[in-house]
Amino acid sequence: MIVKVDFPDHPKTLKLEELGGPGAPMWCIRIWGYCQIKRTNRFRNTDEYFTNSGMRTVFRIRNKNVMPLNILKDCGFIREEGDMLVVHDWDIVNKRMVASYNNGAKGGRPPTNKTHGFSSGYGQVKTHSARARQSTESEYEREKPNHEKTESDCSSGEALNPEAKPDPKTQERAAEFLKELSQKLRSGEPIT
Repeated sequence: MIVKVDFPDHPKTLKLEELGGPGAPMWCIRIWGYCQIKRTNRFRNTDEYFTNSGMRTVFRIRNKNVMPLNILKDCGFIREEGDMLVVHDWDIVNKRMVASYNNGAKGGRPPTNKTHGFSSGYGQVKTHSARARQSTESEYEREKPNHEKTESDCSSGEALNPEAKPDPKTQERAAEFLKELSQKLRSGEPIT
């Protein structure tokens, strides 16, 4: 929420302070906060917040004779448009925030064709993150699991396809290795 620099000394604020008391400028800040929560500056006359009694409760005004809605209208902070109450210029002062809300509802900020300082004839320069994404994707493609591997193709820990036919030479080497290993274990030789 943006509060303009001249808010405390603005003629409308001074009039508000005169009619509502020294705490009255806080009323505007509370209303602007409500606009930010609701993401709009237009409200129906039937909104409980925009009644004198509702505002007295929210603004913590104990005096039942104070009519904050009427005072805010007299000072120009709220205006009526048909059956709507409009918080004056909140959407203009906070136009960046309103634009973010609108873009977010459409899926985010529209893409830009930035050239990173080069004229448009050179085309867009790839950023580091784009290169990083490409390298990650290519690494993934290289490391895609192949479920048709056999025992000779697999390193330790990879799952085998039970339907794949093992290579006969690999089976012979595995049998010889197991035979040597069992002989070393029986004889007490160190296994290297």
